Amino acid sequence: MTEHVLQSNESTSATELEETQAFKALDRLVRDMEDGLDHPELWLLLKMVVEEGDAGDLLVVLRALRSVQQPKVAKIFDVLEAFIQGIAGPRDEAIARLRQLQAQDPLSPQVAGALSYLMHDGRPQPEIHIPVVPKNPTRTPSPGMNFPRPRGDSFDILDVACFKAALDSAEHYEKHFLTCPAFDNDLSLLSKALELAHSNGLFLEFGVASGRTISHMGRNTPRTHFYGFDSFEGLPEAWRSGFDKGAFARASLPIVPPNVTLIKGWFDDTLPAFLHDRPQIPLSLLHVDCDLYSSTKTIFANLKDRIVPGTLIVFDEYWNYPGWRDHEFKAFEELLAETGIRAQPFGFVPSHQQVGFVMSTPD
Repeated sequence: MTEHVLQSNESTSATELEETQAFKALDRLVRDMEDGLDHPELWLLLKMVVEEGDAGDLLVVLRALRSVQQPKVAKIFDVLEAFIQGIAGPRDEAIARLRQLQAQDPLSPQVAGALSYLMHDGRPQPEIHIPVVPKNPTRTPSPGMNFPRPRGDSFDILDVACFKAALDSAEHYEKHFLTCPAFDNDLSLLSKALELAHSNGLFLEFGVASGRTISHMGRNTPRTHFYGFDSFEGLPEAWRSGFDKGAFARASLPIVPPNVTLIKGWFDDTLPAFLHDRPQIPLSLLHVDCDLYSSTKTIFANLKDRIVPGTLIVFDEYWNYPGWRDHEFKAFEELLAETGIRAQPFGFVPSHQQVGFVMSTPD
């Protein structure tokens, strides 16, 4: 019954939603944020709206509002969606998403405001100004090039680890991805994958979490059916600092479009039966958002015979974070070595961790 209601909500027309109070309230918030009128009271107001209503309905309204707005405010909608999900559900997932947005736009006051509210329960926090060391005194460094001075006699180890991972990833880029097209974010990379994918195979996502990416794919290709696999119990083991066992757990399934089917359970329990019921159907598009080596290894062990020339594989955490060589990247390298199949990158997100590949015949 719940699934039917959620799918019906997704089919509600934008015209009908424009008449609702929630639509008008969110529309005003978006306009204020676009004009730079961002302040702590805004997040308190939005929190009250979420707690007094239905978060699922509010997200549907937000997505409908997004469809009639200009693309230039897309980042504002990303911030609002993450904030709503953080108020209504597990905050660690929303905070992780906001940190992704902050990596793309370090100076965004909207991202900073939402992060501060979720991390500190709305309590006012003092502003912290971290001095930066310009690489060249004659020019102003870009936000992504800033590196903080040590506080006292120590650098922040997590900052340094991220910097080292970025350098390692940049070297890997120079060796293997130098002519590869760059994309603004994960959704634009997935949209490109949908353009390239053959329509006669399976479209699978592993690691659904909030449903943001699989909903994006479902809405953009309504004639294609997508299957999303997730335990919804969180990570089965610790991934790295800040992402402990159980991170990303959800109390309920996310809202998804009607052409998306969610399959709840651990991958090694659900995937074999799913494939048994669909023999000999190849993979058209595989979105890997497993985070962990063990989970990625599990899906490749089951799917390697379904990977054919033309299969698209998009990784959400391929590189550019501490320990990246030990997880999705490692499982993929082992798959390529075992099968001999070739992988040609078709796109990546330089400010984050996503990379997409198109598969071809072995040498």
